[in-house]
Amino acid sequence: MRFWALLPFLLSAAWALDLPPLPLPPLPLPKPPPAEGQPPPPPEEARDLERFYGAVTLNDGRTLLVGGVPLLGASPWTGVLAPGMVVEAEGNWAAGGFRAERLQVLSPNRFAYYRGPGAAVGQGGYAGVELWTVEGGGRVQTFALRAAPGGAEVRLVAYWDGRRFLALPPGLRPPPPGLPPGWVEGVGVYREGRIAWGRFRPFP
Repeated sequence: MRFWALLPFLLSAAWALDLPPLPLPPLPLPKPPPAEGQPPPPPEEARDLERFYGAVTLNDGRTLLVGGVPLLGASPWTGVLAPGMVVEAEGNWAAGGFRAERLQVLSPNRFAYYRGPGAAVGQGGYAGVELWTVEGGGRVQTFALRAAPGGAEVRLVAYWDGRRFLALPPGLRPPPPGLPPGWVEGVGVYREGRIAWGRFRPFP
């Protein structure tokens, strides 16, 4: 009975406190649109690019390792790298390796890459070959060589200095590409002991 007798008093005391209502959680305000003529801001998840240097230790057409680290990405340069080349990659570390957004060959700084019939470059023992050549001591030297599937198609990536292609493998005499100095990719077909060159374009 004492509790029921005190109940009206307790209720009146609670009302007398006049407690303020709990504050509502703040609502996120919409971001203002970028000013006219201004580029939109970068996404919040964007990160600054990091640099990664190393020597190529494996490139079998499926896996590219630089210093033993998988190099991820789809740069056109990945297809013309040979073990021993030193590269600089810009990108970010990701699950499974380093994802490169930009790739640059530091050493050798000038080389030629050939893929096609071995007979066209003095390697008749190979139906198909991938050959990397460099210039040194006043002559062209083999940097790397490996067998490739046979076929008549020819691909060349080399540096055109405005007068000649540098570090060309012996036997290759492509015509002037009609392009300004820089890296050039040429394709052609090997028939009857010679290459019929098709087109040349800047690389990459």
